[in-house]
Amino acid sequence: MSDHVENLESNGAYIPVALGNKPTEAQRVLSAIEAHHAEMAQRLSALANSMAKGASPEAHSLLANDFSSYLRSDILPHAQAEETSVYLRAQKVGLADVVETMLFEHRYLRAKIDEFETLSGSEQAAVALVISEVFSIHAQKENLFILPQVLSSVADDEVSQVLSEIQREFVKSKSTPVISTIDLRPLPPRARHDVVFSKIQSIKSGDAITVLNDHNPKPLFYQIDALWPNSYRCTIARVDDRTFTMEITKLG
Repeated sequence: MSDHVENLESNGAYIPVALGNKPTEAQRVLSAIEAHHAEMAQRLSALANSMAKGASPEAHSLLANDFSSYLRSDILPHAQAEETSVYLRAQKVGLADVVETMLFEHRYLRAKIDEFETLSGSEQAAVALVISEVFSIHAQKENLFILPQVLSSVADDEVSQVLSEIQREFVKSKSTPVISTIDLRPLPPRARHDVVFSKIQSIKSGDAITVLNDHNPKPLFYQIDALWPNSYRCTIARVDDRTFTMEITKLG
C-alpha cells in the first residue's frame, strides 16, 4: 500500500479511509483519539447497564448522578471541542455532509441528556442505554469516516496539531459556564425536587440551571440550602401568576 490516501466516494456514501503507511505520528494521534473514544464509551456503557439491571433506588440515584456528571463534565465538552476543531478541518476536505450528520447527532445527544435528567427509575435507565449506544456508534463513525481523512490531509509535521487543537478546545469548553433549563410543570409534583437534586449535583462550579415551575419554588430553595449549605446560589423570579423561575448556580 502506498502512502497516498484518496477520499473515496461510492453512490454518495463515504468509504472509510485507512492511514496505511502514513508516518508513525499520524497513527499515534489516531490511536490516542480512538483510545479516548473507547474509554468514554466503556464508562457510559458500564453505568447505563448497571442502571438497567434494576439497582436499588439508592444505588440507582448514585449511578444516575455519576452518569449525568460524566456526560456534563466530559462527553459534552468533548463534543464541543470536536465541533470547533476537527470538524472544521473535516469540512475543508470535502466532508461537509458527513459533518452535518455528526452535528445532528450531537444535538440529539444533548436532547437525550436533558431528557435523562428529568426521568427516574426504569425510564431513566432506558434513556441511558440509548445515550450510551448512540455515543458508541457516533465515536466509531468519527474513527472511520472523519479522523483518517483529516489526518491524511495535513502535512506530516502538523499532524500532532490536530490532537493539540482538540485538547485545547476541550479545556476551553470545560471552563465555559453552562446554563440549562428544566421545566418542572409537566412532571408529577412528588418527582420534581428529586429531578432538580439530581441535576444540580451533576453540574460543575460556575454552571447553572433555570427551573420553571407553576408555583413559587421557595420550598425547593429551603431544601437545597438545608442539604447543601453555601453550595448553591438561588435566584427566584415571578413571570406571571402561574409561572416562576429559579436560577440555581453551583458555587466554587
